[in-house]
Amino acid sequence: MPVGNPKNQTIWSQRYQEKVGYITKGYKLKKDLTDNFKEACSKSGISQAAALTQFMEAFIDTSNNSASTNTEPSSTPEYMINSEDPKLSFIIETYDNLSDNHKDSIYKYVKKYYSKKTK
Repeated sequence: MPVGNPKNQTIWSQRYQEKVGYITKGYKLKKDLTDNFKEACSKSGISQAAALTQFMEAFIDTSNNSASTNTEPSSTPEYMINSEDPKLSFIIETYDNLSDNHKDSIYKYVKKYYSKKTK
């Protein structure tokens, strides 16, 4: 429960969040990355929490699929990736706005996920 003398709304909000399983996580990230992410989310009309949720779900799916099957990643060039999958649409749309070192790390996961979806 909240410390001190909380208002009823605070108590009910915290109870609801506990009931549905919401937690707060803290990460340390570079300011320029988080500012660019915030701007990309506002341009796309999606909340930062929703974008992170979509990325986490896509990453989990990719991780689970790569653990169960060992296939070569697709050799499709990055500019030819076209997906109607809602989990990847945000990543693909904002891919060009990322710095090169972030592109490299995310691109391999997107390729694996995309190649499994097309099979």
